[in-house]
Amino acid sequence: MGEIRAAVDGLQDVRILYGGSMNPGNVASFVAQPNIDGGLVGGASLEPASFAALLEGAHQGALA
Repeated sequence: MGEIRAAVDGLQDVRILYGGSMNPGNVASFVAQPNIDGGLVGGASLEPASFAALLEGAHQGALA
């Protein structure tokens, strides 16, 4: 992902979002990446328990 920021002038301060569907099983690894600032949440947002797990995973990934 750092290659995207380096390839285009002016992207150093732009937020880059992961365009796949984040879910409780993958959110922590994506959020932990230095050049991913967020992402899209698909079906994981439809069930409260799944969405809560996704938020917890995002928090854990941000701490990594």
